[in-house]
Amino acid sequence: MTRNAFEEYLEKEGKILENFPADAFKIDKEGTLVKGQFFKEWITFRSQTICDFTGRIRSLVDKYKTEKNPNLKMAAYVGSWYEVYYQNGVNWASNQFKYDDRLSFPDSEIYGENYNKTSYLNNLDFLMIGTYYKTPKEVNRYITLGNILTCGQIPLLGSMSLPDLSVSDQGKVFGASLKNSSGLMIFDNCYVDWNTFFRTNENSFFH
Repeated sequence: MTRNAFEEYLEKEGKILENFPADAFKIDKEGTLVKGQFFKEWITFRSQTICDFTGRIRSLVDKYKTEKNPNLKMAAYVGSWYEVYYQNGVNWASNQFKYDDRLSFPDSEIYGENYNKTSYLNNLDFLMIGTYYKTPKEVNRYITLGNILTCGQIPLLGSMSLPDLSVSDQGKVFGASLKNSSGLMIFDNCYVDWNTFFRTNENSFFH
C-alpha cells in the first residue's frame, strides 16, 4: 500500500519507481543507511502523508469546536532534534523556514520548497518540543532552534523530562523554558514529588 502511494507521488513528478525500497533507501550488511535515487522524494512523501493526516484531524477539531467546545486546542509533541527528525516522517518547521548552511544539518539537501510544503504547523494551535536536557544552556539551544524553525507562527513550549533532572536542577531548567518559550510541558505527572515540587521550583514559576 505504501509502495503504491509512493509510486503515485513519483508519477506526479514524472518519475518512475523501479526498485522498492532500494530506490528510497536500504540498509547494508554493516547496518548503514544507503540512500536511493529517490531518497529526497521519499522523505518528502512521508512528511506530506503526516501533513495530510493532521489536516483531516484539524477539520474534525474545528467541527467539534463549533458544535461543542470553542476552547478546544490541537497540539503536537515532537523531539526538538529537528536536524534528524525527518527520519520520523514529520516536518514541524514553518513553511516559511529557509534553510541556512550555517545550521550544518545532516542531509541538508532535503530542505527546500517541496519539503516546506509538507509543514503541518498550520494545523496546530501550539507545539511542544522535547528539550530533554539537563542544563539551561542545552535547553536554551534547542528552544532557540525551535523558535527559528517555527518562525513565531504558533506558540512553542519547551518540554522537560523529570527522570533526567535532579531536584536541585529542575528550577533552573524549567526557568530556561519559561523565559525563552511560550510555556512548559513536564513529562510526566507520575514522576512529580508533590511534597517538594512547588517549593524547589518557586523561583522559576513565581519570579
